Amino acid sequence: MYEGGRGMSTGDGPTIVVVNDDLSQLLLAAKLLEKDGLRVRPCRGAEEALAVMREQGPPDAIVTDLYMPGLDGWRFCRLLRSPEYTAFNRIPILVVSWTFSGADAEQIAADLGANAFLSAPYDPVDLRAAVRAILDGRKPQLATRVLIVEDSPMQAALLSRAFVAHGYTVLTASTGEAARRLFREHSPQIAILDYHLPDLTADQLLQEFKQTAARLVAIMITANPSPDLALRFMRMGADGHVRKPFAPEHLIDLCEKASRERSLLAIEDLLEERTRQLRERERQYAQLFENANDVIYTHDLSGRFTALNRTAERVTGYTRAEALAMPIAQVIAPECLGLHHEIMERNVRGEMSQEIYELEILARDGRRVPLEVSSGPIYRDGEVVGVQGIARDASERKRLEGQLRHAQKMEAIGTLASGVAHDFNNLLSPILGYAGLLRLRARPGEDVDRIAQVIEGAADRCVQLVNRLLGFARGGKHLDAPVELSDAVREVIDLLSRTIDKRITITQRLCGDRTVVLGDPGQIQQVILNLAVNARDAMPHGGNLHFESAITMLDHDYCRSHPGATPGRYVMLSVTDTGVGIPKEIQGRIFDPFFTTKAPGKGSGMGLAMVYGIVKNHGGTIRLYSEEGFGTTFRVYWPLATGVAPAPATEEETPPIRGQGRILVVDDEEVVRDATAELLRHVGYEVVTASDGQEAVEYYRQFGHEIDLVVLDMVMPRLGGGDCFRALKVLDPTVKAILTTGYGLNETAQRLLDEGMAGFLQKPYQINQLSELVAQVLHRSA
Repeated sequence: MYEGGRGMSTGDGPTIVVVNDDLSQLLLAAKLLEKDGLRVRPCRGAEEALAVMREQGPPDAIVTDLYMPGLDGWRFCRLLRSPEYTAFNRIPILVVSWTFSGADAEQIAADLGANAFLSAPYDPVDLRAAVRAILDGRKPQLATRVLIVEDSPMQAALLSRAFVAHGYTVLTASTGEAARRLFREHSPQIAILDYHLPDLTADQLLQEFKQTAARLVAIMITANPSPDLALRFMRMGADGHVRKPFAPEHLIDLCEKASRERSLLAIEDLLEERTRQLRERERQYAQLFENANDVIYTHDLSGRFTALNRTAERVTGYTRAEALAMPIAQVIAPECLGLHHEIMERNVRGEMSQEIYELEILARDGRRVPLEVSSGPIYRDGEVVGVQGIARDASERKRLEGQLRHAQKMEAIGTLASGVAHDFNNLLSPILGYAGLLRLRARPGEDVDRIAQVIEGAADRCVQLVNRLLGFARGGKHLDAPVELSDAVREVIDLLSRTIDKRITITQRLCGDRTVVLGDPGQIQQVILNLAVNARDAMPHGGNLHFESAITMLDHDYCRSHPGATPGRYVMLSVTDTGVGIPKEIQGRIFDPFFTTKAPGKGSGMGLAMVYGIVKNHGGTIRLYSEEGFGTTFRVYWPLATGVAPAPATEEETPPIRGQGRILVVDDEEVVRDATAELLRHVGYEVVTASDGQEAVEYYRQFGHEIDLVVLDMVMPRLGGGDCFRALKVLDPTVKAILTTGYGLNETAQRLLDEGMAGFLQKPYQINQLSELVAQVLHRSA
């Protein structure tokens, strides 16, 4: 594989530097010269060759192409013969060109100070001979090759002598087949073709030869005076024609003129091709520049825009004409100007910005747009004349990062809220329990009964607050039942229609299809009610409250731009008001716990936090759309449930149920443990207690045969509820246990139920809830 000048061949022969931008020609020449034992340093350009020669020392000879991008062969040769490169002044140079031949080639070699000139295509023997000649200090005798195809021996001999006398190498053939063989073997630069040959007419050879070597000079000779035949020759690509009889000198003169013309045409073709390539590159650059999704711009050293693309117009809001008439500093945010000037100074010094830097610009409409920028200097004749840059609109990335930070913040607050709710529930359990016992033991109307009611009422309000905390913390999902969302919305609308301000009209457009979701019916209804109450509070002077539902699909594109959402089918519920709207600066905090814009005593700041937590805990997502002064829309996406029917209506609450049996109560909180035991004893059960899981296991090992049921807390020191239950199952696979916790029915609790827990009871609980569940579990096992 080519590796530049350092990929040279090894050997003891003279060193040759070969320069050609065409890789196939470069490798071919290198291989041919290596066969003669020469050490070859192949280079893809003149500047690479200069660097190799400075590093590794002067070679014994140089073979160079003329037309190359960047520093071409003409300039390369002049440099090698200049006073600034005296170390290379006497190195023999062989110039190779596909364009020139004959006298023109000799003159070019002389003008450039080259030692020899080789016209391509060349015979491999000629290349090797030319290099050997300049190494030996000789001028290579590389005569132009002429193929004379003439079936008349006398005419062929006459022409051969004339061309040889003028320094040409002559090849002769008397038939078309012989001509084809010589053409393949020797690649002549000139072909003299007699029209009438024994085996074919020479127009066939003309067509074949021109297809193989487009730069071949081909002259047709014939005795036929037909103008049509002469016209046909020229149409087929002949460079001239001569009618017999003719003087050989006339033919030679015609060949030399045609060779010069062919050289000029080759130069013209080359310039045309280079121009076409340049225009194509310009077109491709313009297309890339205009169609790039990133901002591309340039500005001069005074800081005024000199170019910018369509994306720049879209991002900044300025038209190209407007931007080109203004300094770049005019669109940069004031606090970012210092960074911009610092980077610009580096660019003017010729430094590329090492890293992508961020700054904000001010769009025409006043928006602040964050950009990620990379910039560098523009050079002309070695001098920095401006700065070019590419910038990416970072608005979407910033938005997604903000959403991620918000989700992480909510997750952290949720974890904290869950722990607080658990501790509150443990404290509320004995309060509610003992208040219930006081009411059961007191006569109605007594002071004790009245005081107990006050305690119970205060505790119930605390329970509601804690349930909101659990809802936000995504740990309070108690049920996983099918819920017809449209029915839940109608129930809320029915409730609101009797209580809401009459200046507020309620409208609905609910999906006609079944909109069943899985979740806790009470919590789902609480979400709808909370959103409706918030909407009501946002319209103190009246307005419209609109409910709408639809079945929709969230695709991967939507989910990528909305962290927390997963692709699938959802029931979308929107609650829209025409109220005061939510200021943009606080929209990011609207779901934070205890955040409220209401007056003191008017709101706890937990309503939307609970909504957020419940929706997340049900696998959904919630989005806010609000404009100050125009209203607010909350869109909630609930995962659509298929193949299930809505849950039946909840039965009415039952009074405490009495029973019999021996129950083991396990809880590390003494007040909770004692209150639970007291409640159970009140409804007829015998109770023993344990302060943690390890103590419970040890007791059950000795007296498990006496225990009918275990009431087991989930979080305890030494041995938690889960491990305790598993240990009890080892001692007694038929053990019956009820799980209690202040955290709610989370994944850990659900896993224990799946492992065989007989029931779940959320703390704090009242005596009727406890007695009902205990009776159900014992009845199932009876």
